[in-house]
Amino acid sequence: LKSDCVKTDNPEIRTAFEKIVTLYNSESTVKNAKLCSLANKIYSTLCEDRNYSSSYDKQKVQKACSIIAKNFENTDFSCETLAKECNVSDVHLRRLFKKVLGVSPVQYLVNLRFDKAIKLLSLNELSVSQIALECGFSDVYYFSKAYKKRYGHSPTKN
Repeated sequence: LKSDCVKTDNPEIRTAFEKIVTLYNSESTVKNAKLCSLANKIYSTLCEDRNYSSSYDKQKVQKACSIIAKNFENTDFSCETLAKECNVSDVHLRRLFKKVLGVSPVQYLVNLRFDKAIKLLSLNELSVSQIALECGFSDVYYFSKAYKKRYGHSPTKN
């Protein structure tokens, strides 16, 4: 642990973290209890500081959206993979997406896939099955059914 690894302007957090580093390297008999207390102090300070929380949330979601944009055509791409790449749990990532964007990561992914599908369908250059695969849908029947449910008509009538 290094005390200079924390990037914050909040003096309370910086001081608490410096105390953690010092305490971590000590031989105190109540070290664990004091470490937990200091960690809770940092956590409560962060919870009170809404700007930190919202910028952190937005930053994580922006990173996730960038990863999704690069991988949405991959039929094997999953939220579990996305969460690992973002260094957060799957559940936490879903909460962040709902909080920041109002949709789940899966809904965001599907929206990107359908946006591309509509563009490709308007070109009339590829078959529906080719478009489904190009957009990350592994099953053309699922794609057609989901498309019809979403837009009220089959992809062939676009």
